Amino acid sequence: MYTLEDVYFHTATVFLILANTSNFYALNNHQLFNFDNFLPYYALVIGVGATFFSASIAKFKDKIWHNGKAIFFFFTLPYRRRIDFRKISFFSNLHFTKFLGKFQIALQLILLPACLLMPKEIALLIALINLIFCFVLVVFFHFLWLAELCFVMILTICFGIYLNENGSIFFQLIQNIELNLDSNNIAKIILLILTFTLITQPIINFFDPKNKYICKLNLFLFKLNRITFGLVPIKVFTALHIENPLIFKMRYKFSKYKSKSIEVFKLYKDDGTINYKWIGVKPTLFSALTYKINDFLLEVDKNNISEGRKSLIKGIFKYIEKYEIRKPDKNGKLEIFISQIDTSDFNKIKKFKKLKFHKAVEINMKNSYMKIKRMKKIFKIKTFRDINRENLIPSFKV
Repeated sequence: MYTLEDVYFHTATVFLILANTSNFYALNNHQLFNFDNFLPYYALVIGVGATFFSASIAKFKDKIWHNGKAIFFFFTLPYRRRIDFRKISFFSNLHFTKFLGKFQIALQLILLPACLLMPKEIALLIALINLIFCFVLVVFFHFLWLAELCFVMILTICFGIYLNENGSIFFQLIQNIELNLDSNNIAKIILLILTFTLITQPIINFFDPKNKYICKLNLFLFKLNRITFGLVPIKVFTALHIENPLIFKMRYKFSKYKSKSIEVFKLYKDDGTINYKWIGVKPTLFSALTYKINDFLLEVDKNNISEGRKSLIKGIFKYIEKYEIRKPDKNGKLEIFISQIDTSDFNKIKKFKKLKFHKAVEINMKNSYMKIKRMKKIFKIKTFRDINRENLIPSFKV
């Protein structure tokens, strides 16, 4: 499972490899590389900045970020927030949320060029506003380690901007490149190239090119960015994630006892909010399963289940039998119950207190054979997920 938090951890790892952490296991201490202090900071700027840049471009293409619905749902839907904001009136004002949506797109879009090219005072102001945004995510919402790590990295960038007295870091990089083929100069050239690839690939992807040569270039840049900074085209909190979101529960039924079943993967409470006590020690499951279950049910609904989704379900069975129940049952049954929050009615979102769950599928697993029984109607409300979209490949077919 590869999620947005993995992208941030990947970028942080690149920074730590280049930085002198005074740690025994740091590469610097073994004299394999001898980078100056400027390079890790520059790498962090382009890694974090490109992540924000890619996310802002995806939001710019999504109409819910322009009509105010994205920010409204952000504060009112239960499955991410720590505090109930529904009683705060200005978060229900679409004119205000429309402004906030456009403002956030602009802030994320400009972070990278500001840190690279703009005067110190402007760059620091933009970085600080983005830092406040991350702080809000950490305090009022639950995004696993994504927001916390992002906060630390942007805070590091802010310190770097404040301490830098030599002007634009992009021109600093160019001016300090020498003709010597030492590790410093090679690293500077690589980071300079990656600066352009990290910016170019999201832009190409934005225009959804049809020309086969541009598509091949897009695929090459995608692979390069994925390998180096772990960056993939980022679609976060768009209509795919927000509109009519799915909340699910799972029950594991023992074959020996017809009536005996236990709830597993207790990610959500009955009102759709996050069950913090459970996911505190298993956060990756929440991040990975939230949308994967939705996509699996979409394939079941269309009677076209891919091998990847079958592998996911088999993995869930293995996990349940190893960690969730004391006595494994090789012929157990997994029942998935779902509920959807209807985002078409704003007033209903403000008032609901408890969700109604209905059984969507039953999955029997006997040895490696899987039998899936679909209920009459899985999705009672339209879902905006697209089963043809994968996080690890570009949006075009290759």
